[in-house]
Amino acid sequence: MNHPTSRAQPGLTSPRNRFSDARSRPSVGFVSTYPPAMCGLATFTSSLRSAFAINRGSTEGLDVIELIDGFSSPVRDRAEVMMSVDPADPFSLRMAADRVSSYDSVILQHEYGIWGPDMGLPVIDFVERVETGLITTLHTLLPDPSRVQEKIIDVLADRSDYLVVPSHASEDLLAKQYGIDSASIVVIPHGTNPFLPSVARLRALMPQLERPPRLLTWGLIGPGKGLEWSLRAVHLLKSRYEGVRYTIAGKTHPKVLRHEGERYRRRLQDLVAELGLQENVELVDDYVSETLLRDLLLDTTIVVLPYDSSEQIVSGVLVEAVAANTPVVATAFPHALELANQGAASVVPHQNPQAIADAVTLLLEVPEAWEQMTTAQWKIAPGLEWESVALDYGRLVESLIRPPVPARHVSPVS
Repeated sequence: MNHPTSRAQPGLTSPRNRFSDARSRPSVGFVSTYPPAMCGLATFTSSLRSAFAINRGSTEGLDVIELIDGFSSPVRDRAEVMMSVDPADPFSLRMAADRVSSYDSVILQHEYGIWGPDMGLPVIDFVERVETGLITTLHTLLPDPSRVQEKIIDVLADRSDYLVVPSHASEDLLAKQYGIDSASIVVIPHGTNPFLPSVARLRALMPQLERPPRLLTWGLIGPGKGLEWSLRAVHLLKSRYEGVRYTIAGKTHPKVLRHEGERYRRRLQDLVAELGLQENVELVDDYVSETLLRDLLLDTTIVVLPYDSSEQIVSGVLVEAVAANTPVVATAFPHALELANQGAASVVPHQNPQAIADAVTLLLEVPEAWEQMTTAQWKIAPGLEWESVALDYGRLVESLIRPPVPARHVSPVS
């Protein structure tokens, strides 16, 4: 996994040269989707880069290779974005790899859907051309991958100095299912928005009102979110809590919108009508800004994550709910199971409305269950803050330049 000495490209200013003397601020090239793209990885990368800058007191040497698709146009006037690349264009992808090789290290985000055709096969061409320290964060890890998917993970493992995963469940999967050397795997949790601790403090100070429960799910909408099951759970809860309210907030995922329009949202609206939940359910068709999310969380009793997938290794919504000290009922995907083992969430079987309703009822009617969960969340939350997460990534960056330190000593919070 050692890389040849990096080369600066002709005609380019080399960030490596800027930092090669003091070594106090190694340059980092971030490779990912990036705002204004509506994508979890775009938000992740923007937040991670911002936290690096806060920790350093400077944005210098923290630049972005932005991944776009053929349907998107690059957005100008973002000083940190040195290049926008469509992974389906081999020439520009290789040029981007050469350009980012002039940085001290690269932090690359991987999910099959952002790296172009053939399940994102172009990422192989990219990483095989990168000639500097490479840290790859895996956001999707399948227990039963196709040959192409397994090949991609194998190459990423071979070319990366470190593979970062958000949970110990995914660490175990990489080591046992994929046969990846555990010495190169590092667990660093998904970060949370800086305003969430203040939400948590406000929630702790708010009086407990005698009112029907308010449930919340937020994030990009599309098939696989399992919202049909939480709607059916609300139908069951309505017989016990007549005024129960459930808010589903978020725009339809851009790729879903492109391929099938608002078909999924209309199915949800039809189900609301079929179940007679018009007075209980609100579908907010809007981008969930910080202001909107703050208001929603302060008015929420329990967050519900009814995802269909049993393979999801990370959920930004899940860790943000925990950071906001809001009880969570989630289906049993790996990230939720790991937080449940720490007492910070409740997990239920997939596609089981009755189980969701029962878990919500338990939290509402057994004070000890509520107290235990919120106490566990308080303990976990500090390690989920982006500045803490960026410090862990920063230690990996430093280890690629300075004498190595044990990588597995970074915070195994999530």
